[in-house]
Amino acid sequence: MTEQSAFYAPQFLRHFIELYRSHPCLWQIKNPNYGNKSMRKAAYEDLVDLTKTIVQDCDEDYIKKKIDSLRGSYRRETKKVNSSKAAGMTGEAIYTPKLWYYDLVSFMLTKKRLTAVPTLTRYRLRFKSI
Repeated sequence: MTEQSAFYAPQFLRHFIELYRSHPCLWQIKNPNYGNKSMRKAAYEDLVDLTKTIVQDCDEDYIKKKIDSLRGSYRRETKKVNSSKAAGMTGEAIYTPKLWYYDLVSFMLTKKRLTAVPTLTRYRLRFKSI
């Protein structure tokens, strides 16, 4: 088994996701330690230590790329689900996620970052008043 396939093996990936979830400073924006660099560094080190059992040259960047990959896969599947719902599909016609770990990583994207970007409506209101 290659290192890549070993990482995505269900037994290892389940353990990895559980460990990642146990460190909310890495994924929960409202966590008081989210901005604490030393706390985040220690959490990444825990993930590196776990991953080194199957990938010897693992480092923090490797972990960040894997987490981004997991999040991207989750986002793509969520987009498919939401698109099928928006198309008016109901019941069994709604897209069912194919990722076996879809439910395991759902905690990662429960709340999106809020940005202070003005909406189109705000721009229209400004121009009407001019």
